[in-house]
Amino acid sequence: MINTQYYKILQYLKEGNTLTGLEALNKFRCIRLSARISEMIRAGHKIESKFVPVYSREPETGLSIKKMIKRYWYDKYHLDMHKRDI
Repeated sequence: MINTQYYKILQYLKEGNTLTGLEALNKFRCIRLSARISEMIRAGHKIESKFVPVYSREPETGLSIKKMIKRYWYDKYHLDMHKRDI
């Protein structure tokens, strides 16, 4: 198996995991997850995504801040179809 960020991330998603940009940085040292995902989609992989809220506290004011980040996963329906073909 080729040991690149692309293939590591693809395998991780195919195992049923989800991934955000920060998680990709921590797990795979991948700074540009959206670029890897785009490459996967162009290669025909069915990657799904949605924006999810993340709450953090503003250090100066103590106010809660809502930010939206993108979470990616491999489309389970297409993954199941691929497993049946093997």
